[in-house]
Amino acid sequence: MITNIHLSLNVQVADKEFEKVQCLSVIMEHMWPYLSKYLVKFLKQKIQPKLRSKSRYLSNFCFFDIDFGKKAPQVTHMRVQSDPEKKQIIMDLQIKYNAPVKLDVGLSERAALARVNNVKLEGTFRIIFAPLMGNKPLIGALTFYFPQRPALQLDWTGLTRLLDIPGLHSLTNRKIVEKIATFLVSPKHITKRITSKCDVTELHFKERKNAVRIHVLEARNLVAKDFYTKKSDPFVVVRGGGKTFKTRVISKTLNPEWKQTFEVPNPPEIYLPTNTDLGSVLLSLNVFPLH
Repeated sequence: MITNIHLSLNVQVADKEFEKVQCLSVIMEHMWPYLSKYLVKFLKQKIQPKLRSKSRYLSNFCFFDIDFGKKAPQVTHMRVQSDPEKKQIIMDLQIKYNAPVKLDVGLSERAALARVNNVKLEGTFRIIFAPLMGNKPLIGALTFYFPQRPALQLDWTGLTRLLDIPGLHSLTNRKIVEKIATFLVSPKHITKRITSKCDVTELHFKERKNAVRIHVLEARNLVAKDFYTKKSDPFVVVRGGGKTFKTRVISKTLNPEWKQTFEVPNPPEIYLPTNTDLGSVLLSLNVFPLH
């Protein structure tokens, strides 16, 4: 069995704080041909080299025959906040994207090992305009990221062939989706400087050096999943800050004690004094069968 606890370390934004927008979706439709071209360059120039450096088996890995289609993401809601003291404007966009695409991957451009046929993504995308300036161009830089991990679903063809590559046997579709979905989750981000007068190292949102420590202690009276022993082999999965942590498995027990600690570095939107004790909480566990 899998005992799964989902902890969100971000301040959740109430729906009423967002306003419905339609004009941004119209703008997105007109910008999509140019944005999709940028995404192709981003995959080939940024992501592809990183994947090749991960393993010698991926040294020739490549994206090719990429087409994100004509259907643009929808911007359904928007929220704008300003912080005069930090000289920044924060714009949160709730986006939805569900469209057929064509994205071939392989170890050479001669033959595709796998293809992504459809992408479904939903989440809040943040744009920070900072620092605000008193002279043109008025904004020093733009920064983009997801405050929380977006919901992402990929429709594959030939995924098993891709996972047959030595060194990739431990991957699954879920793990691949998780790695992709967290690529731009805070603290990861993309900052584009608009003027050379802007020092991006001094941006306020880069100042935080926080960490949240999660102590997984114990559970009591779990459901027995083993028919013969009337016991279970429980473990805990903790998700927070775009990362996933897993405790050790404790065999044949309904009252496990893990006493393990996980640390999430630089959680966004948490402002606390140093070494603040957040206390403890008794959580109701969601139990999922292994697939």
